[in-house]
Amino acid sequence: MTDYYVDSVNGSESNDGLTVNSPKATLTQINALSGDLSGVTIYLGKGSTWRDQLNFGNNAVYGSAGSRLKITSYGDGEKPILNGSDLCAGFVADTTTDSLGRLYKKTGVTSGQNIFYTGMGGADKRVPMVAWNTNAATTFATMSEGTASYDAVNNVIYVWLPSGVSPNGVAEITNRTNALKIATTNGHVDVSGIHATKARDDNISIATIATSSPTDILVHDNTSDYAGFDDSAVDTSGDGIIVNGDSINRMTSLYVYNNDISYCMNNAVEFSYVTGAVVYYNRSHDCGGNLCELWADCVNTKIYRNWAKDHNTKGRLFTAFNEAFAWTAPTASSGGTLTDGTKVIGNVGINMRVRSIRHNQGSLDCYNNVFIGCENRGLDCQNIDSPASQTINFKNNVMGINDTDFGAFPRAIYLDAAATNNLDNNLYYIQNPAGDNVKYYNGTSSILWAGYSAAEPNSNEVSISPFADEQGEDLSLSTGHAMLGAGAIYWGSGSRPQAWNGELFDTQSPDVGAYQLPGAFYPGKYE
Repeated sequence: MTDYYVDSVNGSESNDGLTVNSPKATLTQINALSGDLSGVTIYLGKGSTWRDQLNFGNNAVYGSAGSRLKITSYGDGEKPILNGSDLCAGFVADTTTDSLGRLYKKTGVTSGQNIFYTGMGGADKRVPMVAWNTNAATTFATMSEGTASYDAVNNVIYVWLPSGVSPNGVAEITNRTNALKIATTNGHVDVSGIHATKARDDNISIATIATSSPTDILVHDNTSDYAGFDDSAVDTSGDGIIVNGDSINRMTSLYVYNNDISYCMNNAVEFSYVTGAVVYYNRSHDCGGNLCELWADCVNTKIYRNWAKDHNTKGRLFTAFNEAFAWTAPTASSGGTLTDGTKVIGNVGINMRVRSIRHNQGSLDCYNNVFIGCENRGLDCQNIDSPASQTINFKNNVMGINDTDFGAFPRAIYLDAAATNNLDNNLYYIQNPAGDNVKYYNGTSSILWAGYSAAEPNSNEVSISPFADEQGEDLSLSTGHAMLGAGAIYWGSGSRPQAWNGELFDTQSPDVGAYQLPGAFYPGKYE
């Protein structure tokens, strides 16, 4: 059993890379590893940055039960950075198209390359693509300062940076599919303490290879940001973390927890063909897709105590499609099984755009969540596959819907009437397009509840006043709200409190809670 050390600051390629005092400087030695790496730990030095890909995508690697392959960090400082981009080079001024010399172009580029520039201001430095697959003249006509575009026919990328500066040496361009890529047979892999950023596709990618069924995959305590590229109205890439089995060789026992994910073009976390995944204590914001997407054939998934905010159109100028807190695919693939047995418990979602929960396949238990600021539907379980055999339990949730368009089929809940739907002790606050608080809305195509036998499910309420105030990273009940006496879900200051006055169990049903006082903790709050 051998451990490996790499440090871009203090390492040297003349070192053997086998001790903390003799680290390599590059990832070359690591990327050559393959096969059985049971008990091996790959240490990446904190404070290091590699414009390179840690790539086990072509070399199947795995650990064994009780002896995982680990990829982690060591030393002091910030997490080591695996950066999928390079500094721009080879851009030339296109004075033919722009006589003022503000437009720069590069030919021979690959589809899906983003440009990042620190001079853009704000937290997101991605230079937005405003045109796709157009010629130079048309491209420039649609551009403005601080934008980019791509001509897919001639493989030319254009950029107009603030003040017309050249991107060479000061801006970054994405060049690698992933920042960290692992193909595994048996599994038993643990990835932690890494900062993956600016990959063209997904930042952290783990996938089944060959004919095995990997198990025991851990992805935790990482940072992942700025994944994906801005190329169309619906991005199919750009996940912060993606883990995939296949329909025959399913993964089992996947744990994704305590990761910080932001500014990714698609989902914070996505996985498929996995049995027994647990996703908890993750924090995400400003992503284009879902906090957690179960793409296909996922069984017995638990999504616990995550926090998500502003999953909207951040980082792109194109129209985003449905963003949600959790989404499950509407079809099962050949040879696989239906997504079933999903549990969504104790999560917080703020400004999740269209839907807070979108679920189209299998049974669902959704308890003790708080969702504030979705624009259209709260719980959307329409068109469930084989609804007569599915059960939806939606209890003790708090949901605020600030709808901007009641003509687009808004619902507090939207269910399939053929399923067994159990709704109890939920609280909704809804505004109509004029911003008025409403208990019912009787528009032509808009009702509060759809797919449910009663106009208003028993034991559920619609509030006539806002029940929550957002205060930076805090979410608390409005002063004087009646729910203050209904029991706090999270409370305290100075340390993470326990949930529900103890451990969180699937069967617990506390009073409809929320956050008792300003400064109260909620799942995944930055501390």
